[in-house]
Amino acid sequence: MVGYIVGLGDRHGENVLIDTQSGECVHVDFACLFDKGLTLKVPETVPFRLTPNMVDAMGTAGYEGVFYRTAQITLSVLRSHRETLLSVLGTFLHDPLLDWAAPITTTTRGEAIPRTALRPMDRGVPPALRGLATAKTRPMVARGKPQQVQTSRNPAPSVLERNAQALEMLRVVDRKCQGLHGAQSGTPLSVEGDVARLVAEATNVRNLALMYIWWLPHI
Repeated sequence: MVGYIVGLGDRHGENVLIDTQSGECVHVDFACLFDKGLTLKVPETVPFRLTPNMVDAMGTAGYEGVFYRTAQITLSVLRSHRETLLSVLGTFLHDPLLDWAAPITTTTRGEAIPRTALRPMDRGVPPALRGLATAKTRPMVARGKPQQVQTSRNPAPSVLERNAQALEMLRVVDRKCQGLHGAQSGTPLSVEGDVARLVAEATNVRNLALMYIWWLPHI
């Protein structure tokens, strides 16, 4: 549920691990955040990974047992603390080193990687921020004249563009927390209805069939 709210994608088998000591599910590689999976060459058609093998591991009740109830509780908590969540995510708006418009490329395993993440300048960047490419930090020189340096009082157009895109992504997160889906406004779903819809989408064979082959939707 948390991954769905923040738009975490690229959940193939190597990015969803199991702690052998506690049995907990451990997610790694947070390069594909804020629904960037929808912009890939092969768009992701499921809200999270809930493939047949994962459902089988849940026992005889499948996802209708503990998973279902846990998902409802988690989504309920996220909704009740919506303002706090948006406040935390809002810090991305004011980070001058993040480029919300950075295109994503994919590896042979279907992993989403921003192109700038392949440069040396990205070494040491926290994993949670690698999905958001670093912006240029030096003014560009054209015909011997440097471009106007941006300041807080004179932001560059590209900065305003990035902030607008960041605001739009936060609006998407806000709508998810309210149980609203799609571009058009409508009646919000209840927590139970929202979980039921998401599980149905995640387990739909037609949706899984459209996933990238190395995402391994069949296991």
